[in-house]
Formats: sequence, structure tokens, C-alpha cells
Amino acid sequence: MSVYRVTRFNIVNIASEVEATQAMRNLIESTSAEFVDIVSARRGSSRVIARYPDSATMEAATSAARQVFGRQTGDSIIDDTSLEIWSGEIPVSF
Repeated sequence: MSVYRVTRFNIVNIASEVEATQAMRNLIESTSAEFVDIVSARRGSSRVIARYPDSATMEAATSAARQVFGRQTGDSIIDDTSLEIWSGEIPVSF
């Protein structure tokens, strides 16, 4: 069963966030996620939605996710006080 990790955060600088994420593309692709999407809402609020084939793969990807967010918070691209992480399984899909 697929599992999802959703991370909410506020972007300080959207152009820098896109550039920094593209620069870490190989690291993100190494996580074996089925997909990783960044959804940007108004006023700088964003979400990363990542789907993994199972919980073990998601847990193995945690180190890479920490590296990505660590670099972006360290470079003041995203607001580190705004990070919220949620994960769960899909019991039913339409």
C-alpha cells in the first residue's frame, strides 16, 4: 500500500526555492519516491507531497528529506519555524 509524506512550510523566496530544489534533484530522485510534488499556494505557503511504495521506503528517504529541508532552511529559503510533517496510508482511493 502506498504511503504519503506531506510537509507544509512557508517559502521566503520562491525563485530560490525552485533553483535550490532543482540543484538537489539527484538526491530527491535517489529516495525511490513514486513522485514528489511541490504545491505552492498563495502568500508563500507550500506543501511537498511525496508518495512512496511502502513505509520502509518512506523511512529510508527521511535522511534525504532532512538534507533538502536543512539546506533550504539554512540558506533562509524557507522558514524553518513553519515546517510541519504528516504521513499516512491511503485506506481507499477513487
